[in-house]
Amino acid sequence: MTDTITCAADDGVLVTASITGTGRPLVLLPGGIDYTGKGWDKVAPLLSADHRVVRFVRRFYRPELGDPFRWTMADEARDVAALADHLGEPLDLVGHSSGGVLALECLVRDPSLYGAAVVFEAPIVLDQPLGGDALVIAKTSLDGGHTVRAMSTFFRDVVGMPGWSSWLSAVALAAVPAYRARIPGQVADLTAIDALADRRPEYRTIQNPVLGIWATSSPPHLAHRMKALIEALPNAETWEVDGGHASQQQHPQLHAQRIRAFLNQH
Repeated sequence: MTDTITCAADDGVLVTASITGTGRPLVLLPGGIDYTGKGWDKVAPLLSADHRVVRFVRRFYRPELGDPFRWTMADEARDVAALADHLGEPLDLVGHSSGGVLALECLVRDPSLYGAAVVFEAPIVLDQPLGGDALVIAKTSLDGGHTVRAMSTFFRDVVGMPGWSSWLSAVALAAVPAYRARIPGQVADLTAIDALADRRPEYRTIQNPVLGIWATSSPPHLAHRMKALIEALPNAETWEVDGGHASQQQHPQLHAQRIRAFLNQH
């Protein structure tokens, strides 16, 4: 059974979320253009055995709210905090990719609202911006109406995918109107991550338990960023899983088992 709730963040933006399962609430924060968390559809039902899985669309990926470049990670953290206030109990968090960065920002902003968190390949900024020159190129492409070029630049120069795969993936996304409309949100999401800069000093204040995950076949920079994050967190565990950045799609049982075991012990 799925329930729907609507609540308002402290700046007035309405958040609508679906909830399935029973037990402690767990907010799923998907990464980037996977704005509905479709990539977690095989895992979420397994998590709902002992958690209420809460899913909503992040601000960057809601075209009805207008220009996505107006938002920051702090704005999105307001939405998650609103869900915690509405539900009236601490939330666990599962954040994937840029959703993992959001999970970390939630823990910094309102640690008492949250229990434990799972962070899967969060592309945190280290010494250099994550987007940098690639972000400039992607934004210029967007401004010129070239959404495929913008998304291809993101896949190739930020995620680290091969050039041919980046282009084909961008073309496939842009062919679906719902995804094409959210490509600006992906670039805005990247802009917001770069705006955070290196947040490791703030992440060192996080006392909540965190499970940091990276995959064996992902672009190497993601494991590097996650290892740097783990070194900064005072209460963290690590898990290296087979597969790539979407490993949870190929190994849903494995991901669900490890995530449930971690969350249930905290």
